Amino acid sequence: MVGWYEIVGERTSPQKAGSVRLNTFYATRKKSPWLVAVKVLGMFVMFAVGYGLLLPIIPLPLWKSMVLSSGLMLVYVGIAFFVRPEPNGENMGFAGGIFNDPTQYSDNMNRALWKAHCMLGPGRFISETVLDCCTLLGLTAERTEEEHLWEQQAKEDAALKKDLERLRDRVAERNEQQHGGRTNGQLELSSARLFEE
Repeated sequence: MVGWYEIVGERTSPQKAGSVRLNTFYATRKKSPWLVAVKVLGMFVMFAVGYGLLLPIIPLPLWKSMVLSSGLMLVYVGIAFFVRPEPNGENMGFAGGIFNDPTQYSDNMNRALWKAHCMLGPGRFISETVLDCCTLLGLTAERTEEEHLWEQQAKEDAALKKDLERLRDRVAERNEQQHGGRTNGQLELSSARLFEE
């Protein structure tokens, strides 16, 4: 719970808190088959642990518990791939996060982000292992982070160009309305209209 002293301390000396970002990209490059095999083995161990934790607490027949557990694990893996908590490691409290800083609340936020990062770690491992398997089998194309950034920049440039064209068309339309179809050489001053009336 945040106390008044933490709020006052944070206002007088603000510290950096981490953030949560949405991940939409994983660098898919072919890894060696033995490394992917070891990762797949680890993935099956993680699924076995997940079933071992979930099946005893779900009060349903075994096959229904298996289906529900599988669905829950798939949702967890999806969340773990897309949601990336990123704590600020320089502001975790005292002794690397062991003790709370009683004058800041941003260290509490960073420790919570670190816990979320650790809880989602196995799901990230599973989702990345699946992508590595797909790349090794040729189901997905290899893409580096530089290629992804280049594609993102190209999309942003195309969107900006489209916005500029739309803006140019709107300006031309407004000029047409204001000046009644006269060419640039025949523009009249707005004050000249006053003398005509």
